[in-house]
Amino acid sequence: MRLAHTLILTGLLSLSLNATAQGTGLPQVSSVEIKGSVVADGTTLPYCGNGLWRGEVSLDVPKEGQYIGRYVYFTINGNDSLTLRRKPRTDSLVYEPGGKKGENIRVNNGTYTVTVDLNSSTFRFDAPVDPWRISVFGSSVANGQGAPGFKGYAYNYGNLLRKRSHEGAARHPFYTSGVSIGGNTTRHLLNRYDDLLRDFGRYVVFGLSLGNEGIHGAENPEEIFNQFRDNMLTLIAKVRADGKIPVIVNNYTRGDYDASDYACVKQMNLLIHQWDLPSVNVLGAIDDGTGKWAENYIEDVAHPNLDGHMEFLYAFVPSLFDAIEDGKALPTRETGHSLTLEDGQCLAFKGEETVHPFTLSARVKTNEGGRLFTISLADGEGYVSVSGDGSVSYSSPAGTAASGVAVLSDDEWHDVTLSHYHALGKTYLYVDDRLAGTVDERIAPGEIRIGDAGSKNPLNVSEVAFWRSGLNAEEVAAWHNGAMLKSSLEIYAPMQQEADGTIANRAQSLNSLTLLSNR
Repeated sequence: MRLAHTLILTGLLSLSLNATAQGTGLPQVSSVEIKGSVVADGTTLPYCGNGLWRGEVSLDVPKEGQYIGRYVYFTINGNDSLTLRRKPRTDSLVYEPGGKKGENIRVNNGTYTVTVDLNSSTFRFDAPVDPWRISVFGSSVANGQGAPGFKGYAYNYGNLLRKRSHEGAARHPFYTSGVSIGGNTTRHLLNRYDDLLRDFGRYVVFGLSLGNEGIHGAENPEEIFNQFRDNMLTLIAKVRADGKIPVIVNNYTRGDYDASDYACVKQMNLLIHQWDLPSVNVLGAIDDGTGKWAENYIEDVAHPNLDGHMEFLYAFVPSLFDAIEDGKALPTRETGHSLTLEDGQCLAFKGEETVHPFTLSARVKTNEGGRLFTISLADGEGYVSVSGDGSVSYSSPAGTAASGVAVLSDDEWHDVTLSHYHALGKTYLYVDDRLAGTVDERIAPGEIRIGDAGSKNPLNVSEVAFWRSGLNAEEVAAWHNGAMLKSSLEIYAPMQQEADGTIANRAQSLNSLTLLSNR
């Protein structure tokens, strides 16, 4: 066939000659070939008539590294001087006889039905939506920058999910697929939203930051803050409208943040905790307490090194996507229930997989002395206890932090919270919303027990919560004042017993608590 007159009228930009004239030099189209970094040479699309070329294509050339390097374009008659590339931000094709007017079409490996319509000058990729694919849509840290081979937290979370599926620890075969590009902002993601649609995953993890948005040194930080918030909410609404399930990684550190930037990051994260979608608290994984990267976890100002990426990974709840797929709802605060642990009874659980940063909080009431909770460690135990006068302390092989104030002797409910920043090497003890003390240590908790197995004294417990991230002072205060903090929440037990007698875990995880008795 010859390029039709309608092709000129629909704007394949370089074709301005009359297709019906003799001697114009227009090529006779005998084939449309798909070329690029992820497709084998010589892959052509079958002709379907009326200017339509369509076929199933396997894009399976191994391609390590960045998503931006995975692309295709089209050629006429296999001639690289007669190319069809996309018009930026559209599904339109630009005809380039030797020119560079269009851009490559970014796409991950997979099998697709690919259509090139020379009548409308458009292209299309079609494939079934993969129920187990998690498309990670973000910027450079989500893309793995700072880790060798760009194998950062998203890549390693995908490996963890595959491992859990292979070992039978997961109910569904989830995996991650990178759709991230360095330097991206919320506006970039809105502009290249078709990249996400072309990945055909059912789940989406957003991985952006206020840093790229321009918060540092901004003349109007509030404008940047609002832009990030509003655009993120727009992106969340868009993926839901397209039948996808969103998860968001909250804001993290940078090597150049100042006190104002840090305050904005913490404020944004408190908002994200409240949004109606699952979220991951990576700030509490690698913060040095001032909004900068913890020492020895930094590759450069804007990126963590591999160890830093692994701390991000540990902030993800391993069974999060299984819980969502199984229909487990977002948790809400419930403070109207309580359980009395007595005669050596304890509530016990263990964090899923490797745990580094974490926060453990219990809402308790007691007039007696004894342990509130005990944490198994590689070299002994860490435990929080209350003395006979009501003062609270945390002790571990590394040292002791004590409240010095008798607060748990008034027969009222109190929140006792232990927040551990593994990368920073510090554990913080809070009573209600007040910092009681710190211990310099780097620990990885094993089994955690609420209650005192060696005491008959009663301990009333209303809530137990466990996050896979350190909580900062503002988050601890928000929790004490009744906010639900969902980011990285693995255990939330409001002391409701299920029909089978177990203690309900309302967090979006498949972890559970066990009621142990010494009777």
